[in-house]
Amino acid sequence: MGDSKCPFCGAERGPDTKFCTECGSRLGAPSIGRPLPQPPQEEEQEVVGAARLLQWFMEYFPGIFRPKVLVLSILALVVALGVGILALVMALLGAVIPAMFIGGSAMVIYWTAVSWLLLGDLCMPSEALAEFNGTHWLIFALLAAAPVVGTLIWFSTR
Repeated sequence: MGDSKCPFCGAERGPDTKFCTECGSRLGAPSIGRPLPQPPQEEEQEVVGAARLLQWFMEYFPGIFRPKVLVLSILALVVALGVGILALVMALLGAVIPAMFIGGSAMVIYWTAVSWLLLGDLCMPSEALAEFNGTHWLIFALLAAAPVVGTLIWFSTR
């Protein structure tokens, strides 16, 4: 008969063995449809704490983990901040209409950087927005509204 493997569990068996030493199956007898034992399934461990936060960021902000996207997003955010400050200075000096246009430009730059971080790729904001799911839209809306709300609150306290 020769060395071979058990047809039920795959364990090596010696010549002329009648029973498998691993699973106890009778060898050489016709199969009665007994299923092969399955390896134990690995249980997924629940992610908690900082690992859970990192997993959330990896899912919703993949651009943070891509160096080129991250660097260009940070540069765009710095430019948006500078242009936004220019718009505020112009508004305080009384040039409200030009300040609105400049402030709008700052917001477009800011929204572009946010969309890059949320999508994880450098593209036009309209392309990124087309790829967003519900959660990405919610995050984008909250982040897009933050500078506007902050500016309105700042102006209302003056």
